[in-house]
Amino acid sequence: MRTLKSKPCVTHPELLERLKNLRPASAEELKAQRRSYLRAEAGFGSDADEAAYRQALSDGDTAKIAELDEAAERRMESVDTYLSPGDM
Repeated sequence: MRTLKSKPCVTHPELLERLKNLRPASAEELKAQRRSYLRAEAGFGSDADEAAYRQALSDGDTAKIAELDEAAERRMESVDTYLSPGDM
């Protein structure tokens, strides 16, 4: 059985240097990342919301697309309203 020898995938010197200097994310960075994730998930909505958006795009129904975009914005705003800045 052949075994693969591990070697770096990245060979560009600048990228290698950046990888060496990576540090764990701070608590504030993690909070911001979680908040962003929640907003994105809310914006996507349910499977039915996504299917409706795909259908509107396929149909070229600009009015429906605008309506669905507004609904996505409201869902994302609800995340902002629900979570205070210190949450997460």
